[in-house]
Amino acid sequence: MKKKLAIWGTGNVCAQVMGSCPWLVPVKLIDNNLEKSGMFLQGIEIIHPSKIMDWQDLFVVLAMDNYIGVKRQLEEKGLVEKENFVWYREWQDECEIESILEEAEDFLCKIEDYEKEFHGYRIMFSDFLAFDKGVCGYVNKWSEDAGKLMLLSEAMWVSPERKSSLHVPIMKLPKVLLHNFYLRSGDIRKEITAENIKDARPKPYMEEAKENLKMGYPDMAANYECVICYYADEIVRKILSCWKPSQVILWNAFYGFHMIVRSVCLEEGIPIKYMEFGNIPGTIIVEELGQMGESWPARYPQEFMEIPVSGKEYEDAELLVQELQKSRLNRNEQPRNNVLSAIKSKLKKGRPIVFFAGQNDNASGMQPYTENTWKFHSPIFKSSDEAAVFLAEVCERNEWNYIYKPHPMMTGTCDNAIIPASTIFVEDADIHDLIDLSDVVVTILSTVSYSALIRKKPVVMLGYTQLKGKGCTFEAFEKEYIEKEISAALVNNTDEHMYQSFIKHVAQLNRYYAIGR
Repeated sequence: MKKKLAIWGTGNVCAQVMGSCPWLVPVKLIDNNLEKSGMFLQGIEIIHPSKIMDWQDLFVVLAMDNYIGVKRQLEEKGLVEKENFVWYREWQDECEIESILEEAEDFLCKIEDYEKEFHGYRIMFSDFLAFDKGVCGYVNKWSEDAGKLMLLSEAMWVSPERKSSLHVPIMKLPKVLLHNFYLRSGDIRKEITAENIKDARPKPYMEEAKENLKMGYPDMAANYECVICYYADEIVRKILSCWKPSQVILWNAFYGFHMIVRSVCLEEGIPIKYMEFGNIPGTIIVEELGQMGESWPARYPQEFMEIPVSGKEYEDAELLVQELQKSRLNRNEQPRNNVLSAIKSKLKKGRPIVFFAGQNDNASGMQPYTENTWKFHSPIFKSSDEAAVFLAEVCERNEWNYIYKPHPMMTGTCDNAIIPASTIFVEDADIHDLIDLSDVVVTILSTVSYSALIRKKPVVMLGYTQLKGKGCTFEAFEKEYIEKEISAALVNNTDEHMYQSFIKHVAQLNRYYAIGR
């Protein structure tokens, strides 16, 4: 009997999956969120998994980026990955390399047709239409204030409603440059024409971009990163030459395609701004110098600390932090499960709890690890896993409880084999619950650091972010200081001076840096 299609997850990814394959209609939409149970999406009822009895008759597509928790739920029901269910990124129509190359060549030819229409515009490169989370509203206001703004969209699919909610011109990039789209099988190089091969410019930024793509998508077909980088370079150069934009805005500078955009813009003298969700939940950052450790607050921490804020701004910042403590606002929806009780059962009673939060290495300037990574981002470790192993040894030596949670986008590439057995390894718990359970939070670059400070937990930073030098965290930027700083954080876990420094930092971010509240 042919299995019936079901989709688990009813957020943005579900809309993307259903929109990209409109001829495939699922018989069931599944979601762990009880509040969605009984609601309808595109005429299909959303069902809680506890209400489903015919699992063996279904083929389930997991429409979410962090799918590990749901995968475990299905395996507990006796279902097998690839046979009974599949992650949405591994479930796509077959796409021949010839059609991808043809589409990219067509796009290159059409760039000149829009020379007059978009001459002098500010151009955004982003896939934010795939998730929005308030970005469309901000971009609309930005366009109203400054005008002449357009989006080169990297989103695979966008609902008509969301597309119409953005009031700036939108042009979809060819498939080869869409975010999270790539081929997974076959040797691609033999399919590229000799003309394309000879023009694969051997420049350092191209090699770094290729390495970033290979590390971020380990199942990518051999040499497909060459296809992406070749067309990224060709298309960006032609757009800059024809349209002569006044400015380019990148959403996340650390994605392989955007590394190329950035390098070509710098080469051509085109001003760049960098856009991303802010450190404080509910905000957006638009930065000129770079992101995270390359940002203004991180490059010039003392200068940033000295900028004035009024008493009213300080009070507003404290009220905001208190509001965020209560609301548990987070840019990502947190899982609802019983993982916390299982974690508690593994803890050694009476011993401190150290929680290490990994970041998305591939989108944080850490992949590949370069001189720039060492200078601006992570001076000690080349990956979250490498830091996790070192911290496990420190915690074991001190008989501290140790929890490691990789970033949701890194769970598929996390090397569990190297993580010591003493580690309490967590993939899908509510981040706020983990923070509240812990005595100290450690991270290299994760914005979990801000969530922890909001919840009045001491934080030990191993890398450079906007928190660098602000007096509200413990800092260990050399390996030999890590154990000492964690010990100090455990002793001084209610440091009022640090908390007040954090409130001042939030006030300064809100006045001079973050946008959206």
